[in-house]
Amino acid sequence: MESLFVILAQAAAAFGSAAVGKIAESAVSDGWAALKNAIVRKRPDAQAAPAMIEDLRSAPTGPQSVQIAQSLEQMDLSRDPDVANEIRKLIATLKSATGGTHVNAPTAQSVYGDQVSYGSSTRTYNVGKVD
Repeated sequence: MESLFVILAQAAAAFGSAAVGKIAESAVSDGWAALKNAIVRKRPDAQAAPAMIEDLRSAPTGPQSVQIAQSLEQMDLSRDPDVANEIRKLIATLKSATGGTHVNAPTAQSVYGDQVSYGSSTRTYNVGKVD
């Protein structure tokens, strides 16, 4: 089971290799900023997370990208529904910017037990249940 952050890293890598326009770049940039803001707002104790998000954004195909994504997941950031929604929205924006051929993101409204397709494989992840 892969985490939302690993899926985000995969989507960011696909986006990095695609030719996209300025509007798409702006939308993706706004998505990264919204994710960092949600983390700062909802989890002020996770002070290292915004810099890690920026590292993931800057080098999504780098050798450390999966490790960064796994470290972010270990912080339990995606258990917060607002943070999870921002991740999903960013995945959807990355998908849209790349023509939708690389990543199928879950809906922004769903918070538990979603399935995500990446390439030809499907993965299930849990981001926490909101009671």
